[in-house]
Amino acid sequence: MINSYESLVEEIQKASEEGITIEHAERVAGKSLFVMNALSEQLTFLDKDRRMRKRGLKAIKSAVRVEEIKKFDKKPTEGQLEDAVNLNSLVASEEEAYDDAETHSAEADRQFGIAKESHLYFRSISKGTFG
Repeated sequence: MINSYESLVEEIQKASEEGITIEHAERVAGKSLFVMNALSEQLTFLDKDRRMRKRGLKAIKSAVRVEEIKKFDKKPTEGQLEDAVNLNSLVASEEEAYDDAETHSAEADRQFGIAKESHLYFRSISKGTFG
């Protein structure tokens, strides 16, 4: 998928530097649709992964919090619990994985937007309505 997107970006750059024929614009508009479809499928997967990581992170934080409470005779303060959860290495690792999942999802979303705009751009050229 990355190669298809990168190829589309190269087409955009080439068109901006050298111009483009109507026939080639039709092909690039079609290629943009192909890339949008592939990115849509990828976004579905990435969004599911992000949501699962978010739920997993919440569960891990809860488990760490419960274990921390068990260490005390009296219930610890919220600040103590929050510090224990935030300093836990498993929590930190899962937060990093969740952040990565959000970043990948956002990047794919930006790429989808670029592919959509390129489709509209090249389609308008192929129809002779660009101006």
